[in-house]
Amino acid sequence: LVKAADRIDNLKTIESMPEEKQLKKAQRTREIILPMIRDVGAYMLADILEELCFKTVHKDIYGQIEEKYQNLLSTSSYSTSKTLDLMKRCFNKDETSIQEKYKTDGLCGRIVNFSVDERYLISVFRYLKTISDNVNSTLESGVMNRKNVALYDLMLILDDSVAVKDSPVTSTSLFFTYLQNALLANGIYVVKIKKTTNGKTSYYKIQDSSGNFYRLFVRTESEYYEYCFGKIMIDDDSVLNYDVN
Repeated sequence: LVKAADRIDNLKTIESMPEEKQLKKAQRTREIILPMIRDVGAYMLADILEELCFKTVHKDIYGQIEEKYQNLLSTSSYSTSKTLDLMKRCFNKDETSIQEKYKTDGLCGRIVNFSVDERYLISVFRYLKTISDNVNSTLESGVMNRKNVALYDLMLILDDSVAVKDSPVTSTSLFFTYLQNALLANGIYVVKIKKTTNGKTSYYKIQDSSGNFYRLFVRTESEYYEYCFGKIMIDDDSVLNYDVN
């Protein structure tokens, strides 16, 4: 983890180096550090490292994807802001009026955090690669639009109690209660349950009433820690002091 943090810092400030050294550092990151990070299951760190390597090695493609992605966010900002504001309020345990309105006040105590993040561009790149190995032609074809690309990654983190055997509330039942009571009434629904391109993680592909797509990941607190730091969190209690908020 220390090595990964150091390399992330290196890659973020790599532009001052000669191009040859930039490419060499990115290559060593991909060959040595990334496999180590994936082996312990720290997929958040792996995405950050892979994103920085992608930006270093494929500057042109990265720039094209970034421009098109930011254009998508900009042109969809009015409708996505309404959707995201509603979801933030629904999954905020302190919004008591919302909980009462949608009859979810008995479940809100299980929510630890809800966050909204822009997509890693390496994730968008992986998606484009599933369409064609020639990403340049894929970008030129106009396939990168809001009908194909989920605009944001959403993370709903729940208390570990939902994973206890025979718990009356599970992560699935909690989410679908919110879906049925609050989201569907506002034109937000699940299109399908999908897996990330690496096949490691499942998520809900969500669509709002304006046709925008989102990826929603539902994790318990422990699952979130492991996603961030990998299996080391099982062996080191000090990691558990990290505040997911």
